[in-house]
Amino acid sequence: MSTLLILLGTAVAAAGLLLDVFGVGERGLGPRQLGLAAAGFAVVLLGLARRPGTDWRAWLRAGGPRWSLGQLVALAAWLGLCGGLLEAGLWQVRTHWLGGGLSVHPDLPWMTPAAAGLLLAPLGALVAAIGRLIPRAATPGGATALLGTPAAYGVLLAVPRLDPGAALAVAMGVGLHLARGMGQRPAPWRVVRLGLPIAALLVAALAVPIVLRPRAAEARAVAALPAAPANAPNVLLVVWDTVRKKSLSLYGYERPTTPALERFAEDGVVFEHALTTAPWTLPSHGAMFTGRRTHELFPADVTPLNARVSLPAAPPTLAEVLSQHGWLTAGFVANLIYCSSAHGLNRGFAHYEDYLITLEWFAASPQLVRAALPKVRRWTGNRQAVGRKAAPALRAAFLDWLDRRDAAARARPWFAFVNYFDAHDPYLPPAEHRFSDREANNPTPQRWMLRAPAQIAALQDAYDGCVRWIDAELAQLFADLRDRGALEDTLVIVTSDHGEHFGEHERLGHTNSLYRELLEVPLVIWFPGHVPAGVRATAPVSLVDLPATVLDLVGLAGSASLPGRSLAPAWSPPATQPEPAAQLAEVLIGAAPPGIWDPTIRGYRGGMQALFARGYHYIRYPEEGGEELYDFARDANADTDLSATPAGRELLPELRALLDRLRAGTN
Repeated sequence: MSTLLILLGTAVAAAGLLLDVFGVGERGLGPRQLGLAAAGFAVVLLGLARRPGTDWRAWLRAGGPRWSLGQLVALAAWLGLCGGLLEAGLWQVRTHWLGGGLSVHPDLPWMTPAAAGLLLAPLGALVAAIGRLIPRAATPGGATALLGTPAAYGVLLAVPRLDPGAALAVAMGVGLHLARGMGQRPAPWRVVRLGLPIAALLVAALAVPIVLRPRAAEARAVAALPAAPANAPNVLLVVWDTVRKKSLSLYGYERPTTPALERFAEDGVVFEHALTTAPWTLPSHGAMFTGRRTHELFPADVTPLNARVSLPAAPPTLAEVLSQHGWLTAGFVANLIYCSSAHGLNRGFAHYEDYLITLEWFAASPQLVRAALPKVRRWTGNRQAVGRKAAPALRAAFLDWLDRRDAAARARPWFAFVNYFDAHDPYLPPAEHRFSDREANNPTPQRWMLRAPAQIAALQDAYDGCVRWIDAELAQLFADLRDRGALEDTLVIVTSDHGEHFGEHERLGHTNSLYRELLEVPLVIWFPGHVPAGVRATAPVSLVDLPATVLDLVGLAGSASLPGRSLAPAWSPPATQPEPAAQLAEVLIGAAPPGIWDPTIRGYRGGMQALFARGYHYIRYPEEGGEELYDFARDANADTDLSATPAGRELLPELRALLDRLRAGTN
């Protein structure tokens, strides 16, 4: 009977783990898998207890002297610190040598072990309580087995492509080996007593330079600034990440999504057709910072899902040029996916806030916590990502930087870049800004798969609410700046890096087309006394010309240069305006990454190029040999493809040649 119970229990426990290994049910040992595994192990123990001659009560009572509460807490903290250091080391290996993503908190090397030590320390108290009932659990060997398993599990979860179920099985084995080694030592407490302070000192030695290095670099950058030109204005670049022109009431959208921007735009220039250079974040921001198009910045195999791509170091950025002329520079970004310092957008900024040292980031730094977060979010209904900065926090950070400048810094003009991320999925507007009560369930990684019309409508309701939230925050930001006298003599640019699809052309999200839902973005330039009020510029323009425009408006056009040409002629009287320039947008990828987009709908078609010229919107798919052609003025939604019409076939050779000249830099 005992043998049968052992075999049955082993089978049930193995089934629970295998469900996880083969991806059945919830990954990461969900309740179903854990329940089966626990039931199986219980049956195994029952079978062992029924074996003849086995006195399990005596075995559990034996094992040597028990450790005190303090000793067990110290053991747990030490194991957590050691495991956290190994885990942080694995993350560094993944990031720098195994092709992992660049979007990793730079403070993980010290936060992970510190948080893991604090996380495991209470488990030492739990083991002490268990030791009152089961004395062996509180012995050096028993406690090391119980506490070493979660410490090892956290490390193994950081191993690429290792299944959580397999990681747990290996962690149990590691815990048993650690217990055997600890139990065989003549003075096991000495190991912990010496190891704990050494591990703590190592974590502190990692933390001090990592925390202080950015502050020291900022101080050096500010000290090295030359004198600024007399009466130089401030520059504020506000980027609403993932906000499309089509959903803004400033451009005629039926919902009042941007009342504040509309009031602000009355004293500036609104560009009716502002076009980004790419339908995703990094190349679009790169164009706004360097004046260079996507193919000039990145190799041809850059994909929106390649988290290792970063802005190249060679092209100068707007922040670098302004710094060289005495501007104090600062960036405040909420998009940590592609706007972090690791992606190169911080070049030229003396102060750059991306990842912050917060209690939330600290608590979530161990992999054990991060593995549990998806389930916690599902149970609580909270879909907010760890460390996601909401618009109010971003505004507060920017104002705090302004307020704590010293006297010398206050005498300088400043250039600030503020990136709002609230309109990016998942769309989570506050209740006061929602347009409906429909739940916009937008889980990952299927967030870009096409859905039923009602689901798409719910997504768009939530998205519109997010846009209205950012707009309200922009109004508050301008009010705060006026109260500080910081809006006077300030050039303000409000724009977006790209748009978003909501079912148009059978697409959701972004990166996946060169239609105007993704490429047409808001653009408002406000600079009283230098930019006319109440003007709506109708010629198509590109964000690639923003750096040259800024240099022109702040008086550096003759003494500093970046590629592109100023947009100032676009708001001149119609009779004096030049011929609209041809505009280019691109996606430089080879094929759709498998498993991300639904293969049954139109998705990626290889690399894509779009040209806006001669009154037309031309799209080319080089790998397919496909082409599309739309009337820019009459067909904003790209409903009627003219490429197969007689007139379209006549135009195509000219547009192909013009696109090739633009990409070759000969136009």
